[in-house]
Amino acid sequence: MILLISPKSAYATARLLEEAKKSGTVIVHMTMAELEAKDFNIDPEPFDSLFIRSPFIGGLPEFFPQIVALAQKFKSAGKKVVDGVIAEGELGQGKMADYQRLEAAGVAIPKTVWFSQAGQWQYPCIAKWTYGYGGKEVFLINSADDLYKSVEFIPTEELLLQEFVPAECEYKVMTVGYKSLPVVLKFKTNPKIFRPDFGETEVITLPAPDPKINQLIQVAELAAKTLCRELSKIDILESKGKFYVLEVNRWPGLKSFEELTGYNVAGEFLGYVRCKI
Repeated sequence: MILLISPKSAYATARLLEEAKKSGTVIVHMTMAELEAKDFNIDPEPFDSLFIRSPFIGGLPEFFPQIVALAQKFKSAGKKVVDGVIAEGELGQGKMADYQRLEAAGVAIPKTVWFSQAGQWQYPCIAKWTYGYGGKEVFLINSADDLYKSVEFIPTEELLLQEFVPAECEYKVMTVGYKSLPVVLKFKTNPKIFRPDFGETEVITLPAPDPKINQLIQVAELAAKTLCRELSKIDILESKGKFYVLEVNRWPGLKSFEELTGYNVAGEFLGYVRCKI
């Protein structure tokens, strides 16, 4: 039996429950609000594993300590925890900690600094909230005035500035157990904005004859393994033949990836969790 912590309305929640029903796997689903109502007091004994898909209520990271304590409780009881590093306190450290670990592992990332340490900065650039998720709190900044207008609601000590990398395309690689799924999404980059053009999508089936794609997969798998993310979606820019990791999403939404590729990500991940029990 698996305890799933995930928002009730999320597509990924519905898909995991759907695949569990097909396979005869019992999932007990709870939201963060339900956990809070129980004061995070859950007995791990009836469960085989704990999957914390999202520890947020309304986008706020205030419950990270309680979630870490819950993961540690399950781990101490000999239960499987996904992601396992949550039980080691690796949660809520923000994007900057991720970028520093990726860079130390030799993964190329756009130059990223704390706003407070930026000094003279070149525009355009990207501004990000270190605790942002789901593509939120990410802004294209073209001037200093633009910066202050766009991010005035984000505490300056939690604000990152990131180099704008002009790119030909962006890839989405989904990994399960640090291994890429056999399909990859490729988007052309819209030159007018910093986001991919979702109207120009290519589904690449692996193994691919292009050796460049093999390099891409190596980068994605190294990024997932470096950050110990057992289910992740890695966003990678290609610029002048070089790959830059933008994000390693710990709680990918699954919807667009499943719909565009036709691949059963939820079923693949559920099978992975069952094998680890």
